[in-house]
Amino acid sequence: MNKFLKYFLLAVLFFVIVDFLTTAALVHPVEYYSTFMPFILVFYIGYPLIFSFILTKFKLKTKGLFIGAIIGMFISEVIFFHNPLFFQFPLALIALLFGISCYSLITIVPKWIIDKEVLKRKKWIIIMLVLLIINTLLNYATQIKT
Repeated sequence: MNKFLKYFLLAVLFFVIVDFLTTAALVHPVEYYSTFMPFILVFYIGYPLIFSFILTKFKLKTKGLFIGAIIGMFISEVIFFHNPLFFQFPLALIALLFGISCYSLITIVPKWIIDKEVLKRKKWIIIMLVLLIINTLLNYATQIKT
């Protein structure tokens, strides 16, 4: 399997998992997916497809993918989803931290897996996973009330 396909499949898997854990899908999956399909499916496939192309075409290193993840987060959360947390200071600082962590998991970690750099990057992966767990717990606490 070539690098493009490996990255794409891993990124889609990570995207579905991260999205499920950080959105209303965690508590209300049927309502969430019935409301946002087919848009969310396009997003699940489109975002990883774009980064698969960028990664293989431009041979980006981690730093380039990190910048891409931040740009991808901004386009997704601010432009497409109008995530209210990104528009409320000081909540925007927390949203930025969680957002960078989640989008890095989706964008960078698949490359590290393919390049067999997981052990070398374990400190960063643990930090991202801890932030994902905190994000998931906060999401669950707010979603369970609705």
